[in-house]
Amino acid sequence: MEAKVKSTSKLYLRKINIVKWNTPVCRQYGIRSIPHLMLYNPKGKLLSRGLGNVMNQIMKIQ
Repeated sequence: MEAKVKSTSKLYLRKINIVKWNTPVCRQYGIRSIPHLMLYNPKGKLLSRGLGNVMNQIMKIQ
């Protein structure tokens, strides 16, 4: 996935280091497992969630 992100200017990757599960960011985004991928459009709308779903969407981006 990181290679795909580096190969296009249409994708940006943000990583969050989760040390404890009971943090505001985990609660806000419903993160319960790692890896947890979420794909947003440029306007901030959630397009896809979940490892398989997001990976499929990323691979479709040219």
